[in-house]
Formats: sequence, C-alpha cells, structure tokens
Amino acid sequence: MARSPQSKSEAVIQIENEKVSTVNPFPTSIIDKEVFSNYNEITAASSVESDVVSYTVPAEKTARVWRIHASGEASARFRLKLNGTIIASGRISWTDRNWQPTFGDIEGTAGDIFKITVIHTESSSKDYWATISGIIF
Repeated sequence: MARSPQSKSEAVIQIENEKVSTVNPFPTSIIDKEVFSNYNEITAASSVESDVVSYTVPAEKTARVWRIHASGEASARFRLKLNGTIIASGRISWTDRNWQPTFGDIEGTAGDIFKITVIHTESSSKDYWATISGIIF
C-alpha cells in the first residue's frame, strides 16, 4: 500500500510484509521499522479497573505507540499506562463508543510494558475491547 503526499510537509507511509517505511520529504529519508499490534476483549466488573490489553517491548528493542483503539458496550474510562504509570486517558459514552488517540512520541525500551485498562460504573459487568499498535526499532 502506498500513496503520494498531499503536501510537502506530509509523510508517506508504506506497509509491506509487516514493515513500515516512512518517507519524510523534509529531509528525504526512509526508515524501516517493524509493526506491532495487540488486541484483546474482556468482560469487566463494575467499579474495578481491569486490564484490557498489553504489550511488552522485546529485548534490545525500543517501541513507539502510535495508535490505540478502545471501545465497549457501556460508558467507561480507558487508561494507557507505561510500567504502571498513567500516560494518557480517555472516556467513551453513549455519544461516542470509541477512544482513538494517536501518538508519535510515547516510547518504551526493552522490558517496558504498555497496558490499556478500563473502569466503568454500570450496575453489571460489561464487555470492552482494545488494540494497541506501534512500531519497533
């Protein structure tokens, strides 16, 4: 998959065989990186922060989170944590059931754990799901 930039400042992303090539026109450079994407679904009890999905950075690697997509069947708060520290959070509600922030500068090194958690206050257990994606270099 490839496309042309819409402006001089826009990068072009190419995905081939689980590798991402970023072509940056200022300056012209190509960097090949591996892609990671972890998905999971859970049923979460009310008023209990529950782990939805996680990603552990492989040995001798650095990982950069670039996208999260989290959703569920009821209003809730999602949190992105790095080694247990909250680094981003967002809510879903009946008006928008998706939390989809994009990042570019959240990095972890070998052994670090990125984790998405959810907490809700509905009267019964509810289903939630999330994907955490990024690049490894």
